[in-house]
Amino acid sequence: MKRKIPSTDTPAATIEVADLDRAAQVRLRPVLGVPPGVYLTVIYGLAVLLALFLALLYPGLRAPGGRIEVTATPRNVTVSLDGRFAGTTPLAVEAAPGAHELEWARAGFSPERLRVEVAPRVFGTLIVRNRTAAHADLELIDGAAVARRRVAEFAAAPHVTGIIDDAGGALAQAAPADRYAFLRDVLPFIDRRQALGALVRAAAASAAGGGPVTPQTVRRLFNRFLQLDRDYPGLPLWLAATAPDRLGERLAAHRWHAEHGERYRQGLDSHPSPDRPAALPAAAVVGGIRFRQVPGGTLLMGDDTDRRLLAAAAHDRQPHLRSVAPFLMAETEVTNRQFARFAAAVPRWAPEATADLVRDGLAEPTYLASWSDGAPAPGTLDHPVTHVSHHAAAAFAVWLNATAAAEAGRPYGETPEGEVPNGTVVVRLPTEAEWEWAARGGLAGRPYPLGAQTGGARLAGQRVAGPGPAPTSAPNGYGLYDLLGNVWEWTATWYAPASYLLRAGADPAPATAGQPRAGAERVVRGGSWASERELIRVYSRGAQEPAWATPYLGFRVVIAAPPAPDG
Repeated sequence: MKRKIPSTDTPAATIEVADLDRAAQVRLRPVLGVPPGVYLTVIYGLAVLLALFLALLYPGLRAPGGRIEVTATPRNVTVSLDGRFAGTTPLAVEAAPGAHELEWARAGFSPERLRVEVAPRVFGTLIVRNRTAAHADLELIDGAAVARRRVAEFAAAPHVTGIIDDAGGALAQAAPADRYAFLRDVLPFIDRRQALGALVRAAAASAAGGGPVTPQTVRRLFNRFLQLDRDYPGLPLWLAATAPDRLGERLAAHRWHAEHGERYRQGLDSHPSPDRPAALPAAAVVGGIRFRQVPGGTLLMGDDTDRRLLAAAAHDRQPHLRSVAPFLMAETEVTNRQFARFAAAVPRWAPEATADLVRDGLAEPTYLASWSDGAPAPGTLDHPVTHVSHHAAAAFAVWLNATAAAEAGRPYGETPEGEVPNGTVVVRLPTEAEWEWAARGGLAGRPYPLGAQTGGARLAGQRVAGPGPAPTSAPNGYGLYDLLGNVWEWTATWYAPASYLLRAGADPAPATAGQPRAGAERVVRGGSWASERELIRVYSRGAQEPAWATPYLGFRVVIAAPPAPDG
């Protein structure tokens, strides 16, 4: 049957179209005399065999080994497979058939080694993996080193609460003193609303020794926090300041908070003001650098003009007491001339060695960038050295220590074995407390080293474009110059935002008592030629990574008792 469809071009024309209802028929022809039913069966069969080969055999032929699933106690342990780094636990690593050497390593723990056999399995590896489990229980051998390393990591990344959680598990085997040391040293790095919950979890994990929390665990944890309260007299006040708003308000309203606050303020108020010296202390020249004697005493450190500061926002200027032993401090910052003598005597720290220092993490590429052709720029020999890292400043002190010892028959210095004998004094960088005590020059309750005036300090707003010769300012009461402005100065102290919580002690080096024992940045003090005079005070704090080398930062040295371990 045919139908006629009118044409759109010619009204009278029609187009005949085959009946669309008739089904089209398709017939396959034989191939080389082989009927379609036969060769289609062969094709389908080959396709099924190929799919089975790709699913069951090819993956095993391509990678005939298996997967080694590696775990460890504690977690986050470095793993090497056949001498090559594989990752950190827990991890799964692919391995060829045969014997393999696994090694677990983590700082502070004894390494573990294990020989693992991987069977040469081929069939069905895509469906069911060939797995071999390998686990190691590492023995803690240096809990103090683990605690210091975790404190340093937390100081570098204070928002990462996982560092605290990890430390709680890693220190489960540690001695009670090492577990407590971690809590004590990490606490000053916790700022407002940061990681308090993680710190409690870590304390519980370490108190439990890796096991379940029991009533005995709770008792140990409670005793540990009582010990924290003894070592941190401002702890209850700080907890109220750092807690979330509603909790902080409830804590601040509690009776014990008011009692602690009143005792804290009474302790500050009972501190007598030091006497400004009537005459400049005696001077001494060591290694070509002129030093002034600084008496010992008790420093009311921080913003001593407002003793009501107890909030977390005031952590960098909270008033607190520090005991300081007598010492000698260089009158001025170390100059380019003095540092050039050191660089010539110790080529390791010369400008030509910058690439090696950067590779070793001891300086930035900007190290001694203000020098040219390996020497200070013309006209700057008596300017303070800048673009110098903390590591370089500390190395200068070691060199000056040896120089002074040779000049004066070893009244200062280290033994040939590198250990400082008890009772000796050494040339080193000042601690933060020593620096502030010396900078005040015998004054208290004043914002500047000379009292109410900056005393000619080289600061911003004076049309300056760099540091001036040393000295630039007028001397303070101890005969020390440029403790405000010119360049910031490195100290030996690790930076911690809430270090005012730490109790001053009576260690052989009292200024170091209660200072952070580890960290990520060192404290810098004094401001620079680029600092606004309205922002810099004698108690102003800054922090820089030890490798940094900037045009705003130099240093001066002291002769004092050896510092406490780790800063």
